[in-house]
Amino acid sequence: MLREKLRVTIISASLTALGGAIYGQYFMYLNPDTVSGIAVSLQIVFAVIAGGVYSLLGPTVGSLLTLSLTEALRVWFGTNFIGAANTIYGILLILCIIFMPQGIVGALKRVKLRREAPKAVPAE
Repeated sequence: MLREKLRVTIISASLTALGGAIYGQYFMYLNPDTVSGIAVSLQIVFAVIAGGVYSLLGPTVGSLLTLSLTEALRVWFGTNFIGAANTIYGILLILCIIFMPQGIVGALKRVKLRREAPKAVPAE
């Protein structure tokens, strides 16, 4: 058991280090705010909650949504409204928690279960 946990931790740390090296080479400049600022933390939390906390596919769906939203906001607002993206993330996070507590994947599963549920047949 301990050996398996150690193996998973080493693989995770290696992939994180590789991702950080590629990220640093891509931007050619790193500071604490770009790597672990409030915007990054908010995007990570939004991706997990919007996608679905209780499913394996949820964070992947949430990260695709978050990356798409990030690029759309960057193109739409440009440099006119610097803090608008964080405000929109915060509002969407609150709306997702209120209206979709199981996330996008959970909502899709719920719709699928409703469609597959057998219709009640009236007794004669």
